[in-house]
Amino acid sequence: MSLSSSMWASVSGLMAHGNKMNIVGNNIANVSTLAYKGQRADFSDYLYTDGGSVSGTTQIGQGVSTYAVLGDYSQGSFESTNSVTDLAIDGNGFFQVRKPNSEQMYYTRAGDFYFNNNRELQNPEGYLLQGWKVDNTKSLSFYGGSTSTGSTTATNSAYKGTGTPVDIVLDSWNIPPQQTTNVSFTMGLTNDGTGDKTTSSTSPMTALFDLWDARSTPPMADSAYATQSSIKVYDEGGSTHNLTVYYDQVDASKTDTNGKTVYSIEGLPAGYTMYEYMVTIPPAEDQRGYGGQGYNSTTNTWATEPTKFYNDPVMGTNKQAGVLMSGVMIFDASGKLVNQTAYSYGATETPAANNQVAVDPSLKSSWQPTKTSSNGLPVFSANFSGQPLANSVSETMTQGSTTVSQVEKQITELDFGLKDIGNPTWNNPIVTTVQKDSAGNPIGTLPWTGASAPLGMNSFGYYALSNGQYGTANGAALDPVYADSKGYYWKDTTVGANPANVYGTLSTALGNLNVGSNSGVYYVVSGGTTYTNKTTDTTTGNVYPSGSDSYGNFYTVAGTKYYGAFDDGGTLRRVYHNGTNYEYLDGGGTPHTLTSTTSFEVNVAKPITPTTYTLPDAGTRPNPTMVTGNNTLASLTTESKQTSVAPTTGVPIYKNVVNYGTVVPTMTSVQRGDSASVSNTTSYTVQNRTQDGYASGTLSNVKIDNNGVVNGVYSNSKTLPLYQIALYDFKCTQGLYREGSNLYAQTNESGEANLGVAGDNGFGSTKAYNIEQSNVDMSREFVQMIATQRGFQANSKTITTVDSMLETVIGMKR
Repeated sequence: MSLSSSMWASVSGLMAHGNKMNIVGNNIANVSTLAYKGQRADFSDYLYTDGGSVSGTTQIGQGVSTYAVLGDYSQGSFESTNSVTDLAIDGNGFFQVRKPNSEQMYYTRAGDFYFNNNRELQNPEGYLLQGWKVDNTKSLSFYGGSTSTGSTTATNSAYKGTGTPVDIVLDSWNIPPQQTTNVSFTMGLTNDGTGDKTTSSTSPMTALFDLWDARSTPPMADSAYATQSSIKVYDEGGSTHNLTVYYDQVDASKTDTNGKTVYSIEGLPAGYTMYEYMVTIPPAEDQRGYGGQGYNSTTNTWATEPTKFYNDPVMGTNKQAGVLMSGVMIFDASGKLVNQTAYSYGATETPAANNQVAVDPSLKSSWQPTKTSSNGLPVFSANFSGQPLANSVSETMTQGSTTVSQVEKQITELDFGLKDIGNPTWNNPIVTTVQKDSAGNPIGTLPWTGASAPLGMNSFGYYALSNGQYGTANGAALDPVYADSKGYYWKDTTVGANPANVYGTLSTALGNLNVGSNSGVYYVVSGGTTYTNKTTDTTTGNVYPSGSDSYGNFYTVAGTKYYGAFDDGGTLRRVYHNGTNYEYLDGGGTPHTLTSTTSFEVNVAKPITPTTYTLPDAGTRPNPTMVTGNNTLASLTTESKQTSVAPTTGVPIYKNVVNYGTVVPTMTSVQRGDSASVSNTTSYTVQNRTQDGYASGTLSNVKIDNNGVVNGVYSNSKTLPLYQIALYDFKCTQGLYREGSNLYAQTNESGEANLGVAGDNGFGSTKAYNIEQSNVDMSREFVQMIATQRGFQANSKTITTVDSMLETVIGMKR
């Protein structure tokens, strides 16, 4: 091998170390460059030639080459600034910027952005930052019986915008008003049993709804409910309205002061707590209507004029004006919200297009399980501006040849922290219940007339509402049966009958005597005399009606009053009074005088209790007519059901029952949020309340959060997401092409850019008021500089040494 090869090997070393010194120098030069990523030079042995040796063939190196220049893409430190648009990425990712007047995209970590005079977010060289535009339009649209919310509805996704990233431009300088589409309450309710302020024996789950009367001021007294929560909501014009939700506990069962069951909710698990709630607005602000037909949107006229909920010129104010939704919340034994119901006006009605729902809002049958949004939340319609077809979630109108829903602009979700997920539906949409009349009374057939009539019900069962009759007694006589606090009685219609109201019979030695009641005291009439007591004749064991006079208690046999019994040598003799002394007759009929009542067993008088009690004859009780149909608030009324028999009288006991499992339309697939309402607090609290509406406003400031969301702060105190900054990453960052000006370009070696958002799926977070500094470590670079210098010097020394060796070789010729 020639000496010149050694020289050229050293030359390669000089070149390689020169390149490395250039890289070190560039790193040091960019030590203050924003988001600069340092580089390093890696060497490799260059070439080998074969040579000979005693041990065989050998390889002799021919120098070194710069094998690779690799970038250091580690995190740089942050420098805080006073500008919200100075952005740093804490973690993986690059900003994407567009070259002005071009579609060419570049990538950068340098976040020194600002808004130019066109309100575009750019870097100092005019490159425009890219991000998704966020649509703040909120609306609800119907499909397949449920509703779908707009793109801005709360979601767990990190993505706030949609579509393809675009230039970030502050074009939302002014925002129009947004109607409220969601109201949320986190309630803290009690379960101590003291919250049931309004009770209904016939419809315990609609007691507040039944009590509400928009024709009164106020529509409901403050003492009628356990607690309430209020919030200001916005209509489509940006005006505010007070929305109030009232809450009242519904006891699973209720008894009166006499211990009789007023009602019972069967099927509700033990320990569960139920609250009725009712969503309302001031009745005067309720601009809904009903019954209108043939609306013409071109002329804004009706073929049949609607009836207004509030202050109609003909019908006046409807009782339910101001009520938007009614339902119950169900909590388990630990106080967690586990289900709920929700009814709104006309929800399952099917009016033709351009027709309003026609049913009367004052009827509970007009309130049906409402539709739910695709979020699984129940919705109601609040029509503050008198929109013609925005009175019920079921109304539609025609626009040209298309049927559309105007009500979508008036729909609001109600969120207590519980969602019906999957395919939002309600349990028990079809129910079999007692038929009701327009006043909510059960309807049934009266067996004694064969006619259909309204019924009432209480602890004695169903009765004819017109006259209180429960049936008939005494077979063919068809004597009517009624009831009061003492029990059933049949009406003796015989002229001069005494007692006229027969509560039963008393079995006596004089025969079965009819039992009446006077001021709650039972009595019988015998021989024209009224008796309230009875006595057992100890001489015969017979029962007699008994009275009392100055001589004591007596009963009468064949006109003689007997006051007790005397033991005459083992034979009991009746004791009477001769006007002077007590006497008895011995077996021979001889009278014997008794000096005092202590010498004989005196009569014991007991209040009369019937031996048998009056009951309606079998088959003469009125029974309600059962009907099957859509679930409504009217379906929640109780049915009269025999539950037991009084142990001493044998009289059947009825109670008003509603079956939770077969009648109540609860959610089918429940998902409870972390901030859901509870019923385990010691006092009533509104733990949180929110709504998403707002008035119009002007942009006053900008904020950027850690997820890259550019938020506009408006003069109406509303903060809205306007854009979300897009971040990009690459499978091979070493393959990126450095364009200068802190820019990188995508290459085949880098692979396609992966798109994402800050703080999600491996991307770093964005830090406003910060810029990323160069990641060059100056001390490290100085060490590299020294090592490179020494390497360069060593290689140059090799060249001079070889030069001396060559000079020696040349000198050998001399």
